[in-house]
Amino acid sequence: MSTSARAIRRRLRTPAVDFHRQLVWTTLYLQRSVEKALAPLALSTAQFYILLTLGQIEGQAGTPTQIGRQMALERVNLTAIMDRMERNNLIRREPHPSDRRSCLVRLTPEGYDRLERAIDLYLPAIEQLLAPLDATELETTRQTLAKVFSLPH
Repeated sequence: MSTSARAIRRRLRTPAVDFHRQLVWTTLYLQRSVEKALAPLALSTAQFYILLTLGQIEGQAGTPTQIGRQMALERVNLTAIMDRMERNNLIRREPHPSDRRSCLVRLTPEGYDRLERAIDLYLPAIEQLLAPLDATELETTRQTLAKVFSLPH
């Protein structure tokens, strides 16, 4: 049975679908904008956020599980990204002192240096990108997205 394009559009015209579509497009737009800002350092958005996550942990080491949970990344994707980062001397994996099944991921001096330089590029880029929004709009949007992120899945 063939469904017309008009019928498909009509079925998809709901507040939830519109919200989802806008959220995906906005995420892609922001990701491309951040990657453009970080291009001089050859960092992807995911690599930047791994460095950022590690940089905010005391001692700058964490387990892949901690990092993946914070970034909402599947382990297989995280492992592939971390493999590249380790080859590029941005992170180092070492045995976990109390869990043989895990490891600790730590920033290398090069990783810390790249993080510092990335933050210097990221902050003005994201501030400029979101400048049209006032503080109330940013906070309301942040709260809404936090609520969506915490929904059961």
